[in-house]
Amino acid sequence: MPNVRDIKRRITGVRSTQQITKAMKLVASSKVQKAKSKVETNEFYFENIMIAVNEAMKKNSNVNSPYIVRKKDGAKKVMYIVISSDLGLCGGYNINLFREMVGEIDKSNENIFVISGKKAKEYCKRNSLNVVYEKIGISEEPTYKDAKEIGGFVIDKYLNGEVDEIYLVYTHFKTIITQIPKVVKLLPFEVERDESQSSVSPLTIYEPNVDSVLEYIVPKYVCSAIYGAFLEAVASEESSRMTAMDNASTNANEIVDELTLMYNRIRQGSITTEISEIVGGANALDA
Repeated sequence: MPNVRDIKRRITGVRSTQQITKAMKLVASSKVQKAKSKVETNEFYFENIMIAVNEAMKKNSNVNSPYIVRKKDGAKKVMYIVISSDLGLCGGYNINLFREMVGEIDKSNENIFVISGKKAKEYCKRNSLNVVYEKIGISEEPTYKDAKEIGGFVIDKYLNGEVDEIYLVYTHFKTIITQIPKVVKLLPFEVERDESQSSVSPLTIYEPNVDSVLEYIVPKYVCSAIYGAFLEAVASEESSRMTAMDNASTNANEIVDELTLMYNRIRQGSITTEISEIVGGANALDA
């Protein structure tokens, strides 16, 4: 059984760690609010681009764009854009993301990976995955420029025929309590024609033609989707870290309570022993 000094030393150590976890929780909480605000600001822009793309494709039956689904028999070349964190101490944030990704991967295809974050790099290296592009050190403060660089790279690969499909792997920020790992298809689009518009001229006129408009707007859509995923990943990561640090602080309290109880028992036992020895010595003297 440990002595009183060891227990006191351990209680001090746990309380010091608890101060750190509480501070990290406060920092994460502040970052969550900032990231949440950016997510909400970007949503409006992204949703309107998505509406514009869908309207162009649905209401124009003569669209002939490389961004529309292309039928191909046999194995495909599939690219996954994986957005993870650079830092740890965020609970199951990265583990859940990789688990969702693995569940969606078809091993019969030729799969390649574009990664953001040290954790994704470590995971791909550990599992011998083919990484063709990586961007490290931006998970805390991603910019649209970062998203544009990745978007430009993946679009070039797609238009050159080097990949057949592109998926985005990230963690969707639903609430501070709930974050959902997602695998979303970016390209090509699978468009269901709007039959109600087949005999009616579209209200929007595209100049010079729909294909040219899509050629301009789809890359912006892809970059906006990647940037939005970055922002949601930041909010999700900090929310997960905040929850993890809160749990760590609660667990530290429980450990301190257990150690304090153990400390009091040992101390009480030693006092009882000393009293017994004094009483025994006094009785011996009287005898």
